[in-house]
Amino acid sequence: MFMETIDGVVMEMGTGLLSDPTMNFYTSIEVINGLQDGTVNIMDALLDGRIKYESTSFFGQVKLFFVRLGISILSFFGLINVD
Repeated sequence: MFMETIDGVVMEMGTGLLSDPTMNFYTSIEVINGLQDGTVNIMDALLDGRIKYESTSFFGQVKLFFVRLGISILSFFGLINVD
């Protein structure tokens, strides 16, 4: 399954693979269904590991490092809950 976005807007979804993805996401069909019907919060699913992600490029990995660092800092100060 793939989803193509441009500037945060979903442009296309479908089955199969993209030829040149910038990120890979991994999750279960239960989480996908929960996202669709509103019973799963995407931020909760990301933070508790039900959705895993990785970048396919070095610079993307660097960006993800800083995103994870920011989440850790916000969590440390109690601004978000990652439990």
